[in-house]
Amino acid sequence: MLDNLERRIAPLPDSAMQRSVFTEFVESVPTDEAVEALEALLGAIGRGSARALQVGLGYARFCMELDDRARRVALRMTAEAMGCQRVAATLTDAVPSKYLGQHGRMPETGLGRASWFLQTRAPNLFARDEEERDAAHYVQAIKFLAQFNERFLDQMAVHPDPRVRRRLMRSVSLSEKQAVRIAAARPTTPALTQEILAVPRWFDNRAVREAVVRNPFTPPRIAAPLLVTLSHSAWRDLGRLGSVHPKLRQLARDLANPEPTPPE
Repeated sequence: MLDNLERRIAPLPDSAMQRSVFTEFVESVPTDEAVEALEALLGAIGRGSARALQVGLGYARFCMELDDRARRVALRMTAEAMGCQRVAATLTDAVPSKYLGQHGRMPETGLGRASWFLQTRAPNLFARDEEERDAAHYVQAIKFLAQFNERFLDQMAVHPDPRVRRRLMRSVSLSEKQAVRIAAARPTTPALTQEILAVPRWFDNRAVREAVVRNPFTPPRIAAPLLVTLSHSAWRDLGRLGSVHPKLRQLARDLANPEPTPPE
């Protein structure tokens, strides 16, 4: 069953299309068979199977976007009952290691240059409709974003309004180094994290995904599926990292130390 699933998904050009096939698959077969195939897929990813690695992003997107509560719970409970802990971990709804209130709060005032920029240099970046923005002003704002220093970037990265994060991540001038810095910013919220992953350029970037996973404020529901798409060295490191959620540490260890390839 795994071979057939990989053959269907691997040739697809993007993770959104792959996610659709994963969704169709779990809806078309008994839950225990779906869990068995997904666990075999995660084992193959851990062993470095080239074809399995090709569908990793699609599996991550499938897990993150599986909003059918009943199906999600059924898959997770079946996986736990069958001892398929990797599948269960990627479908977790556990509370993050750190969260607002107990471990920090988003800034409300005193954003300094970030507030100045939002109020004076880019007042129409947040127009209700994309077409309402003045093109010349938007280009000017993008050029300004390319020149900001690290302190300014840090201020913008923890701005509580997701629209600010959205504009940052969609900036054509934003570098990988800056995107990683934003992904690692803390404290943060699920809404802010989703603005990073909503941009295909950054969802497809392994360094950015790793920064999201390492951020203790990232919900395991997001971090666990993304962890599957990281490198073997990242799994080994995350398996020892005390700041990440225990479920993520265990999943990283399970992926870094997979069972031997099953006999033909």
